[in-house]
Amino acid sequence: MLIKALWIVVACLLPACRAAPTCPLEGPVFPKPVRIAESEAIKAAVSNLTDTFKGITDGAQNYSFALEVFSAHDPDPIFSALHTAPKLAELNTTGVKTVDENTVFRLGSLTKIYTIYLFLIAAGDTIWNEPITKYVPELQALTNSSDPVVNTAWERVTIGGLATQMTGIPRDYALLGELTQTPGTREYVLEYGFPPLSTQELPPCGDFPTCNREQFFHGIEQFYPSFSPFTTPAYSNVAFQLLGYALETITGETFESLLEERVLKPLGLNNTFLRAPEHARGVIPGDPDLTGWSFDLGEAAGAGNIYTSVRDLSDIGRAILNYELLDPVTTRRWLKPFSFSTDPHASVGAPWGARRINVPGNPYRWITAFNKAGRISDYSSVLAIIPDYDIGISVLLAGELPANANFNLLDIVGEVLIPAVEEAARAEAGALYNGHYAFANTTQLNSSMTIKTDDQPGLSVTQWISNGTDFTWASTILQNGYFPLAPRIRLYPTGLEAQGPDGAKRVVFKAVFEDADAPSKATAMFSTDCATWINVASVIYGSAAMDELIFDVDAEGKHITPLSRSLDITSHAAKLAMPFLSTPMTLSATGSIVGSAWLSGGIGALSFCAIPAILQSGASTDGLVRAWHTQFTRALYIPSAAVLTALNYFYLAYRHRSEGREWRGYASGGVANLLVVPFTLIFIAGINNKLIASLPGIRAKHLLSLDHATQLVARWGNLNLFRIFMPLAGATLGLWNLLVE
Repeated sequence: MLIKALWIVVACLLPACRAAPTCPLEGPVFPKPVRIAESEAIKAAVSNLTDTFKGITDGAQNYSFALEVFSAHDPDPIFSALHTAPKLAELNTTGVKTVDENTVFRLGSLTKIYTIYLFLIAAGDTIWNEPITKYVPELQALTNSSDPVVNTAWERVTIGGLATQMTGIPRDYALLGELTQTPGTREYVLEYGFPPLSTQELPPCGDFPTCNREQFFHGIEQFYPSFSPFTTPAYSNVAFQLLGYALETITGETFESLLEERVLKPLGLNNTFLRAPEHARGVIPGDPDLTGWSFDLGEAAGAGNIYTSVRDLSDIGRAILNYELLDPVTTRRWLKPFSFSTDPHASVGAPWGARRINVPGNPYRWITAFNKAGRISDYSSVLAIIPDYDIGISVLLAGELPANANFNLLDIVGEVLIPAVEEAARAEAGALYNGHYAFANTTQLNSSMTIKTDDQPGLSVTQWISNGTDFTWASTILQNGYFPLAPRIRLYPTGLEAQGPDGAKRVVFKAVFEDADAPSKATAMFSTDCATWINVASVIYGSAAMDELIFDVDAEGKHITPLSRSLDITSHAAKLAMPFLSTPMTLSATGSIVGSAWLSGGIGALSFCAIPAILQSGASTDGLVRAWHTQFTRALYIPSAAVLTALNYFYLAYRHRSEGREWRGYASGGVANLLVVPFTLIFIAGINNKLIASLPGIRAKHLLSLDHATQLVARWGNLNLFRIFMPLAGATLGLWNLLVE
């Protein structure tokens, strides 16, 4: 305890420096919210989005869209926005007249998600390191490593490399991007500065007619590689055509039949099609050919040919998050970035774009949204899923689209939604786990824990006693190897859960032990103050990790039993109305509040009782001054008591701030109490000196008349009244801080 006290003193004496922020484990910091639609934060966000989209739809005169925000745990959307362009019915007479959740749009490159999802379902990812030449014989014939500038190293191109855009192979052959095949550019290529081509140099296929399999392989043989395999990500539609061919070889079935039987039918996606459905199902913002509705990609269908509705798009997002067709481990392996990009917030997946989003309030609280967008002719789309929250956003558009229209809508929704979902997850976790937990037999073992949520990631352990020892300090010392200035423990979900009988479950959390006042290394080149993942399970006792905490939760979430195997303790939940009242910190706060109130009462007694009694006593000058001096002597404790109470408040504020808890009330309470000292020195000390100087033995030099003495005592009493409000304000501010915790 002496060493602990010394470190507290050292912490108070150290110069101010930038402390390291909370460093959570990567992944969800709260259990994924399952009752998200009931959250007040979500309701406010939905109201905000509803108002926002009224303005968006008013401005969207030339395009239609359908948007949904969905949760894996709710069949109904959290938020939806449907808009029909005012002139849609005039532009086309065969498509829908009004857009709803079942209206079919084109996806474009978002199709690639379906292709990889199907591949993982039908063939798995154990073959991802195998060369594509094993499953596409035409590529074996193209293998030639004699000149890496001219020849693609097809024998080094793997299935996984194709899925993650890491092969450096051509983007397209003649279907997309070939100027001689693209309407609107093929007539003007010479004007752009390109030389004329002979008939033999022109692709024989592409836009119309599309290339058959033989023409496709003959065409890509002419291409130089963009990069050597696994150098840098480079987008390729060719990659997904090759993956479709490989999947057909592996399964012996056509890509189209596999998609229908393994994905669309099992999920009931009745408004999803690989080829264009009848016009009456879709939004067609003009001529079917000119808008791209009828444009079939042929052999490259797996790269961008799917048609779907926003409801079906949300349903496939739910299926991914709920592991409906793919096991959890393979799904989690799929939902990971595989390569960096130039943007530090954007990585490349298979074929997701992994977007890192900072959640406001902590520089190390990041979530990852896995997005895939598409654009083909007059259609645009994007699907974003966020596994940390088990939510997603589906966006489909058609018409004369503004630049970046799909991501613009995604940005608008995300900026409102993400903070609200974080708050919903925090509130749901707090409602379940917040409380004071104590060992059932306190006479046998003094062990307890208090958990609460605050504005930081994870569950905060504000008090942890193990067998009578402050385990907050002990565990943080063991974890970090030094005496912490401000130990901090936070709990994060691991995702490990076991279902028990009658709906009960076991939920595993990992504790992170930090020093809240460790200096920040945020600006260092190689050093870091956020490497929590290195310390997981690094302290072991009796083959049990010190950072492991398991909660047994009953079906109703009312009875919770935490277990720490390393401490050999099973506690029984005692969810008190004010669980913090058992903590040492709160006892200290209570003492400060009571001390402030007592100080205010003592000061008030002087002005309301003692001084009026002296003034009404009718005593002589000597009697009056002597009576005042008696009360003055009794009141000498006031400045000292104010300073001591203020110091305790300041310590409470320091500890609470370092633990990420509410601290401003304690700091303000300390200031309020401390004001007693300068007020006394400035306004009251002079009166004290005059009255003391008139006491017998001193008054020969400072003789006071009765009237003058009476005026001084009365003035002293009146000024003393102001001192009442300083500790009273301190008590009020301290009580507020205690209650808001």
